[in-house]
Amino acid sequence: MVFGLHVSIAGGLSKAIEEGAQKRCDVIQIFAGNPRGFSANYPSKEEIIRFQKALKASIIKSVWIHAPYLVNLAGSNERLLRLSKALLIRDLEVGKKIGARGVIVHIGNRLKLSVDEAIKKVAAAILDVRRKAKSTIPLCLETTAGSGTSIGSDFGELGAIIRATKLKPDRIGVCIDTQHVFAAGYNDTTKEGIDKVLKEFDHAIGMPYLKVLHMNDSKSDRGSHVDRHEHIGKGKLGLAAFRAIVNHPVLSKYDAILETPWEKDGDDVGNLRVIRSLEKKLHTEL
Repeated sequence: MVFGLHVSIAGGLSKAIEEGAQKRCDVIQIFAGNPRGFSANYPSKEEIIRFQKALKASIIKSVWIHAPYLVNLAGSNERLLRLSKALLIRDLEVGKKIGARGVIVHIGNRLKLSVDEAIKKVAAAILDVRRKAKSTIPLCLETTAGSGTSIGSDFGELGAIIRATKLKPDRIGVCIDTQHVFAAGYNDTTKEGIDKVLKEFDHAIGMPYLKVLHMNDSKSDRGSHVDRHEHIGKGKLGLAAFRAIVNHPVLSKYDAILETPWEKDGDDVGNLRVIRSLEKKLHTEL
């Protein structure tokens, strides 16, 4: 398994490579623009070239883009949907230019729509984005904790969306967040539990659609549907769960990105150190 962090693009995209390399990341996740705004501005050609050169010269093996938090593909607000699709088109196209492996997105909230109505709306929006974006990298739907009317806490919902699009795994995928699936009620705390989770994922979605992992411990209980990340080993999942995850024979081949809390300088690097030590420790014991 290769590990990394979400890093900042403040000062330009290429600054993310500097931060990622300094923190000894094997993989990084970035925003392609302002994560809390609807401006779909593109980086300049010069900045794209700087990023490409910096990436090539770095130790970083792969890059992922996370779509802005304001994106909502599931609601009935047509203006919000139009703005959301523009952001995803931008992210997919920037991702292709910088060599990103994919774009990760929170699907959004269905609000007053039924689950079935929301699934159809999301699938239609994804198809529209895929038709318009000059990019071939996959759009990855992130699992959610299931709070409120959010879509994607149940593997069945994600599977229904993907089937409705009829897109292949090279165009669409899923990002599993360890905290989100735990809060949604799945048991990813033991080897046996992970085996069951992956069996359910394969049945509902299909393993070829799993693309990347978000590694976060949980401040909230299993099944609580509360999205609250915690430092690795200090939450409800605990160190044993992450030891099982990072050494799982299926999951060990995926990129793993940490989105743990940042309360003081060095927290992210400390979490990275902890999770890497779990992988090494088990290998040593074996």
